[in-house]
Amino acid sequence: MDTINFYKVLRGEKLSSSIVDITFTTHYVGELILTSGRLVACDPLAFPDSEAFQKSLPIGKYPVLLIVAHYPTNNYQRVAYAIIRISEETPVNWKLGICSDEELASLTENDTLGYPVDSGVGCFMDFDAVKIIDDSIYYAYIANP
Repeated sequence: MDTINFYKVLRGEKLSSSIVDITFTTHYVGELILTSGRLVACDPLAFPDSEAFQKSLPIGKYPVLLIVAHYPTNNYQRVAYAIIRISEETPVNWKLGICSDEELASLTENDTLGYPVDSGVGCFMDFDAVKIIDDSIYYAYIANP
């Protein structure tokens, strides 16, 4: 989706295509607390040991928004985007968040970045939480081999 349409999504405007009209609604779902400033996006049930994004953020609390797409033809809805609001300022550009083991220069036209959602769950968390989950899984495995 291009930048102009993304602004429409954030404002809850209807987007039209030759296939379907989609309306988006924005829902505040809470705050993400970054204790280290190292942001992780992952499927926490299948891949809890994911890498943090290369660019760190200031330690602090950030509002999390879900953008829900509503399809009128079959009364269907689903989460289309999850957003961490870094600033109240209007963005002037967008940059793809990449992890430490990814390089934009090596991407080809058919490559994609992101994370698998094998369990159907996605989340944002601080890298400190990744370490806690990893330790918990490790100790649970040792206790119950």
